[in-house]
Amino acid sequence: MKELIGALIRRERIRRHYSQSGLCRGICAVSYLSKIELGQTEASKEIIKLLFERLGLSYETDEVFLKQAKAKKDLLYEALYDLNEDLFVKELEWMKQAEKRLLASCYAIDYRLFLLYENVVVLDHDKLDEAGLEELKDFCNDMEVEQYALYLCLSGWQKQEESCFRKAMKLYPNALLFFFYGAWLAEKGYYVKSLAQLDHAYALALQECKLHLALKAKYHLAMAYTNLEESMMLESFRQCIALANQLSMAHYVDMAYYNIAAYYLEQGQAEEALRHLEKCGHRDGFYYHKYACIMEKLGRLEEAKGAVEQGRNRSAIPGSIGRCWKWYTIV
Repeated sequence: MKELIGALIRRERIRRHYSQSGLCRGICAVSYLSKIELGQTEASKEIIKLLFERLGLSYETDEVFLKQAKAKKDLLYEALYDLNEDLFVKELEWMKQAEKRLLASCYAIDYRLFLLYENVVVLDHDKLDEAGLEELKDFCNDMEVEQYALYLCLSGWQKQEESCFRKAMKLYPNALLFFFYGAWLAEKGYYVKSLAQLDHAYALALQECKLHLALKAKYHLAMAYTNLEESMMLESFRQCIALANQLSMAHYVDMAYYNIAAYYLEQGQAEEALRHLEKCGHRDGFYYHKYACIMEKLGRLEEAKGAVEQGRNRSAIPGSIGRCWKWYTIV
């Protein structure tokens, strides 16, 4: 708490171009303000109130609100570390409605991290979120290890810096960070290198009871193996389909069968591709595009033309796929 209060005071003082002596005049000694800003002392509520008022800041002290905020924060971290995007988006709405109060509370860093995570992972924005990264950078010295590791991981993805992932995993090793690093390596085309990270992410996710994350790690393993080894690809997809069925995540079952079909089509095995594609339960635009390609390979041109027409009127697969699921759009 004292570290965050100090960071808020320091950040706003610098933003307003106040000197330490100018800010604390008539309130406390400069040396005492310096200790407050560095989180080396826990000042009285009266002094904090006076400093905040001079800076035009407010600080949330409503115990009922703070209790609600803590419950939401814990739930959001649970959803975040399980890559449960639907739950994350749902719970984040409450925080967005209370944004002003949260940014003036002990949960300001957590809220900023949640917004950055939403932008990078859930909304899949390729554009560098400079504002989000810069805001959090000011608080790096005041973050808990868990917060800083997550910040490094998201920074690594945004800035495309491998060293950030490695530092994050060393600081706070967990399934999510290994998954992000493995997915990032695979997206870069380093498939062999990604296997160890994704396999470790899968094993850790099971240990941590993060089943959504385990599913996505297994799916990415299967996708990496499509570029390396057929038997391992098929086994990984088989496990992915079994887990997706247990979690009632039908779109992952469809993505698995779709990508197996895409693999066999690239290998020139149109009949085998068709056998797997027809197991897809959701018939979207991607499905009909791939179906048309298979029909063309089989010489069934009228059926291929019909599939193209059907595909034009179909929407894409439901649910949030995000950056880590771009492989699904390969056609």
